[in-house]
Amino acid sequence: MTNYPIDDALSATEGTFEVDLLNKVTGTTYPQAAVYGTNTLGQVLCEYAVDIGVNPNDSKILFENKRTGASTSDMNETVEGLGLQEGDVLAISDNAGVAANEEAFEIDLLNKVTGTTYPQAAVYGTNTLGQVLREYAVDIGVNPNDSKILFENKRTGASSSDTNETVAGLGLQEGDVLAISDNAGVA
Repeated sequence: MTNYPIDDALSATEGTFEVDLLNKVTGTTYPQAAVYGTNTLGQVLCEYAVDIGVNPNDSKILFENKRTGASTSDMNETVEGLGLQEGDVLAISDNAGVAANEEAFEIDLLNKVTGTTYPQAAVYGTNTLGQVLREYAVDIGVNPNDSKILFENKRTGASSSDTNETVAGLGLQEGDVLAISDNAGVA
């Protein structure tokens, strides 16, 4: 029998819960990572870095609570401090997709077909549109595997269907709206 009631009682008392971890750059996930509210984000990163392919020693690490949109680079911030709860997704990005001198900025995402929006998505100019799509597809209801995806910078009117195009290449800046449409609205 593999029932461990003592372990279950101990976990309940100490306040463990599970979150899903996501490598924001590659899309690699680690489901149901056990954490405590008092764990620092640095502790979580060190524990699961190999599992999601993030370098815990990178000079630029960004943690994001996907449910609330809150983000921080502070390795000493706690799981509780970032507002993570049971079942949340903690997205982590490292230098793999970030130029050494580049700062993240926020854009709004829009599903052009349904009108669903995701405000203040943190991106880097060097992120590809495919990376942005994979990261936020569920949030705005777009199928990232559709054969016909169209990205549009609403400020400039520039558009592309190339998932390898970069955020900077499409001319996106702080506060811009990136409209994305998939096959649901394409004949």
